[in-house]
Amino acid sequence: MTVPAPYELMHYKIQAIMRDNDIPEDQIRYIGEREYPSDFVGHPELHGTMQHWYIINDEHEVPVCDISNFDSVDD
Repeated sequence: MTVPAPYELMHYKIQAIMRDNDIPEDQIRYIGEREYPSDFVGHPELHGTMQHWYIINDEHEVPVCDISNFDSVDD
């Protein structure tokens, strides 16, 4: 059995929360898989690998490996 990497588990968590809750697309939106660029210094071991990407607050494009926590916030 292959154990998913922590960033894959985060992707599954985000997808489940998005599926089970009515989260506006201007807060978070999944935009698919793209290559993790070599000019990103956060995870050099992931350079050139495919990562799931999200748009946060309608302005920040973020790979899932750079999302360390994802929780709901009550207004």
